[in-house]
Amino acid sequence: MMESLKLVGDGADLKFTINFSDPIKIPDWNDKMEKIDDSSFFHSSNWAEVLHKTYGYEPVYLTIWNKEQIVGLVPFMAIRSFLTGRRAVSLPFSDYTLPLLPEGISWKKLWSKIITQAEPYNWKTIELRGGGNDISDVASTFFYVHHISLQQDKEALFKNFNRNTRTNIKKAEKEGLRVVVRNDAEAIDKFFKLNCINRKKLGVPPQPRFFFDNIYKYIFEPGLGEVVMIYQDENLVSAGMVFFFNKKVIFKYSALNYTYQSLRSNNLMVWEMIKRYSANGFESFCFGRTDPANEGLRRYKNNFGSVENVLNYYKFDLTKNEQVKSDPEVSELMKSLMQRSPVWLLKWVGSALYKHMA
Repeated sequence: MMESLKLVGDGADLKFTINFSDPIKIPDWNDKMEKIDDSSFFHSSNWAEVLHKTYGYEPVYLTIWNKEQIVGLVPFMAIRSFLTGRRAVSLPFSDYTLPLLPEGISWKKLWSKIITQAEPYNWKTIELRGGGNDISDVASTFFYVHHISLQQDKEALFKNFNRNTRTNIKKAEKEGLRVVVRNDAEAIDKFFKLNCINRKKLGVPPQPRFFFDNIYKYIFEPGLGEVVMIYQDENLVSAGMVFFFNKKVIFKYSALNYTYQSLRSNNLMVWEMIKRYSANGFESFCFGRTDPANEGLRRYKNNFGSVENVLNYYKFDLTKNEQVKSDPEVSELMKSLMQRSPVWLLKWVGSALYKHMA
């Protein structure tokens, strides 16, 4: 499906073409994305490949073209679920997927186009994770997102940290913790095992193992991700998984061995990440999204001198032509049951249900 748009700007006629594209089928997709300043890892074809191969979602990215160059993008995954129905999410399991719009095109101008293009898919709902502010004044739900500019030397970065954070880092260093950075299959395996234990403590099922296998194949092997691990002697204390794209780093997943919680290894891990990626020419570091109910995590991220922004999500029911509140989080009763369940059962639950939970 393709449609031509004509917009006027700077005294000249600007002609754009808008269509639904599949980034997996466009060989130079990432090169095109890197020419758009605000693009992030979640706009990459690698992430699209992971979501498609793991959960069977169909990439339908609303793409705005100026001749051969992509100048705008609103990525969607089409989801077909017998539990949650047909719907579109921009994007599943992604902290944020901000729209990339050229000057002169607003959400209001695009919204009718999105609805028209969506009709053959019979979507019940469309969810936007970031952007869309000029569609509605009220978000369906919101989160916080924290960034640090890495365009500073390490002394300036460290000075921006809260005093308690600096103290915790020094404490971890004195404990003799060591840092190991890897992007091989064994690193994925070590992270997955620790992540399963962590998710049980949090009362939520772990992501399927094949999700992490696809992360290795489509993200780690092309050199767009790695695991930063903290050890005490031979014991894995904590681990963090990061992805990078277009000079930006996102701290996507973390896992902690709570036996060693007093060592403050997470503070050291983040500091090592910040130093590493700053020295390697990256421009920004993102902590990922934070639930507003998790005030402790929010404070932890703010203590690194990060810039905090509100991240609005919007969900629209196309059958009723109205905005709706996002689905509620897992209930406390369900969390309690999962915390009491064996890890093998939680793995099964995650493998069976995650594709319906996006």
